[in-house]
Amino acid sequence: MHTHGAGAPEEWIVTYTAEGLFVPERLDILAGDTVTFVNESDWGVWPASNIHPTHEIYPEFDPLREIPPGESWSFRFDKNGYWRYHNHSYASETGLIVVSGAPDEDLLPLDMKVEIVQFPAPPADSGGERIMTDANALYDYVVQFGPAAAVADLKTTELRTGLNCHNAAHDVGRIAYEEFGPAAFVIAGHDCQAGALHGAIEALFAERGTSRLAEDVAAVCSASEDSFVMHQCLHGVGHGIMAWTTYELHEALAICDVLSGQQHRASCHSGVFMENVVGGLSGLMGHETSYLRFDDPHFPCDVVESRYVPGCYFYQTSHMVNVYAGDMASVAKACSEAPEHAQSHCFASYGRDVGAVTRGDPEGAVAMCRHAPGPFRSACINGAVQDRFWEPAGANEAIRLCSLVDSSEAAGCWDTIIERAKFMPYDSAARAEFCNQVTDEAAHIRCQRTLASSDGS
Repeated sequence: MHTHGAGAPEEWIVTYTAEGLFVPERLDILAGDTVTFVNESDWGVWPASNIHPTHEIYPEFDPLREIPPGESWSFRFDKNGYWRYHNHSYASETGLIVVSGAPDEDLLPLDMKVEIVQFPAPPADSGGERIMTDANALYDYVVQFGPAAAVADLKTTELRTGLNCHNAAHDVGRIAYEEFGPAAFVIAGHDCQAGALHGAIEALFAERGTSRLAEDVAAVCSASEDSFVMHQCLHGVGHGIMAWTTYELHEALAICDVLSGQQHRASCHSGVFMENVVGGLSGLMGHETSYLRFDDPHFPCDVVESRYVPGCYFYQTSHMVNVYAGDMASVAKACSEAPEHAQSHCFASYGRDVGAVTRGDPEGAVAMCRHAPGPFRSACINGAVQDRFWEPAGANEAIRLCSLVDSSEAAGCWDTIIERAKFMPYDSAARAEFCNQVTDEAAHIRCQRTLASSDGS
């Protein structure tokens, strides 16, 4: 049956079992072959293309319904690629169809410039439930006000109404990729369980397929000349890859490793590790990970290769906060137990979480960072101040925090926000005003020199 000897397409069977498994889990076929999914369980199964829940990477690969017990559904695969799928009804049940043999599509190498677009602030009451439920309104909002504003509005609507914003955020990411190219991975934002980053990777793979996966991942952010933008782009790609692999941590990290340059690989790894924590902690929309244990603050950082360990700990404290029920002193103690070469990364992560729980209270952030041992207190302070200063509105509180810390940590704190200010959408007057608020004399001089040298206006 499986010889293709007569030149005719083959028919293959994937069985869904009573144990919730697709058997075989991986099936290698030729383009034009048909796969029949047979349900031998006692409940419905819905095999569909990744990424859950929108299935946009290979949208035709979707029966649009559950297959009842004892029945089947067939699909002919005509496109080369690594087609990951899941049970839409229980998304942690997954499989892979690898298709080869179709003529290569005439695709030009992916080499697109990352151009960051500035958007006006949206008027009050311009979003809300309307953009969550009306596809045309969402498209207009994303194009006019940008994807970050869109997902922020969707998240606000979710908190107010209880409507889940993850699906709509997928749409934001797809729109952003189609309109702005790889910049979508930078400007999409992380709200709604990083759904916009998932949608952007869906749009990339839907446009290009997955047969050139390594080359496309390596190229998607390669044209950026700005190191911060490059990091954010590759970080977003890491989020999307982790979701596309259905939270197979080791495989996602290996895909990032096709990138050239240690720093580029680390940026992609950072998105993988953050997605593991974001997806694992939310448990929403079927995004589940096997790489978190709620009785183990260090897993999976204690099972990945040594070269990945620092990057893993850079996001692990968000999991630790749950393990220790918000006891930040215990989180700091766990960071002290991390491998020596990863402790500074763990305390930087701790600082970011301190920043999240002390927003509006810089004095509280300084107090929580005192849980960190002396050598790592600066990492905590820098993480906390960085968390506050993602956009110009956070400048005043970031400056206030730096003015409160001990002299031994002050220089690093000031340097952190001065470096961040380089990438804010400031004109010359705004740069000067920012530096005038820096109260430390030496830091004030550094600020003027740094922002003057990077002022392209």
